[in-house]
Amino acid sequence: MNIKINTGFLIITVFFIEITGLTAWTDHFYGTYYSLINVPEFKKQVTVESLESFLGKEADKLALELDKIEEAYKKENPRYRERPEDLKFNPKDTKNLRVNFLRALRLNTDIKLALFVQEIPSKENLSKKSIPYQNITIFDEDEGLKKYIFSELKEGGKTTALQVAASASDEPDYGLDIGLFEDSLDKTGNPSEMGKAYNLGKQAFGDPKFFYSSQAPLHMGFYHEPGIIYAAAGWVKDTFPDMRILQFAMLSKFAFATGHDYWGYRFMGWGMHYIGDLTQPYHSTLTPGVGTTTKMIANLIPPWKNKIRDKMSDRHTAIEHYQFHIMRKAIADNPESEFLSAYSRFEKDKEYKDFSFSYIRDVLTKESNSKSDGLDDVLDDNEEVIKFKEGKGIELTVIENEKVKKTNIYLLDLFSSFGSHTRNFAKFILVK
Repeated sequence: MNIKINTGFLIITVFFIEITGLTAWTDHFYGTYYSLINVPEFKKQVTVESLESFLGKEADKLALELDKIEEAYKKENPRYRERPEDLKFNPKDTKNLRVNFLRALRLNTDIKLALFVQEIPSKENLSKKSIPYQNITIFDEDEGLKKYIFSELKEGGKTTALQVAASASDEPDYGLDIGLFEDSLDKTGNPSEMGKAYNLGKQAFGDPKFFYSSQAPLHMGFYHEPGIIYAAAGWVKDTFPDMRILQFAMLSKFAFATGHDYWGYRFMGWGMHYIGDLTQPYHSTLTPGVGTTTKMIANLIPPWKNKIRDKMSDRHTAIEHYQFHIMRKAIADNPESEFLSAYSRFEKDKEYKDFSFSYIRDVLTKESNSKSDGLDDVLDDNEEVIKFKEGKGIELTVIENEKVKKTNIYLLDLFSSFGSHTRNFAKFILVK
């Protein structure tokens, strides 16, 4: 699918980011857990509460808060497509509070919202029987999710704030943002009813034919591309992870203010997902390692164009799956691993300004984008890492050569940034 430019030529095409099933970090739970494990506020116990209970108690106040959220983002993004009036949350429609809440936020109404936590895959936890991942996600088949350990929670039971927030930080990849655009398809391959109703327009990039790819514009933020790219391809601006961050930050503050700590931490975790996404250079940079001139020329030479596309897709997939591999290995074999402690470098938190909405563009994605060429460089001719493109959770032996060592050093820096940005976001929400 080509994007036609009114200057009469093609400068960039959607093929550069044909996304069929890419996340930013494979299982955000690990990174978030180790980012927050030493933060005192996350050691507290919270009482588990269903969404229905939360909505039933706070519907009237929540209706006002959702309108505030809508107005707040409208002011921040001139390209924002407003929520249709018929999606406005109605607190009096008590039989449909859940679906109306999800529609008011323009989330997938099929999401499960089960009461659960994910468990760290330590040696003692690996023997635990997990509840089926289909109880947690909208996906019927996912080989990688078979490796996750999910434990069921009971309404009124107790768990830690850490478990709630860290588990929730992976939840947006379980279907929250699937099928929301007007050209999106549902699980059966038919046009999505949510896409017709939500007024989010057509999917800016990624292939709408692939069910999972429809979340891409809500999980990537291309805020630091050359001006010529924006001039030639305005769709590059149609990315909305900042909308989700604002929505869930405000909802988290609201839940805490009204005495619903469980949902305060769960909404916070949802917001942390998009923060984590944007620390990954492939989610903040349109074409890492590929300059504008190269894009223009390659677009005219199909074999070159396809080679660049495939290279980017392979590297994006491989680095995420490699990260999943080294995290699971560290957790199982070496709890003191530098891969785990990198997330807890508190001294780095102060290198950044206090979190605000502008932080997303001015700090978070600016830093991530600046690291994109470096990531591309360490993946050049890096067969030991690139082989992880084949699948999430595959068991491979890694020969630690110089390329792998450089990749590990690079990842340690990204993990450290992930931790600091996660904690700064949490501090913004929790400050009185």
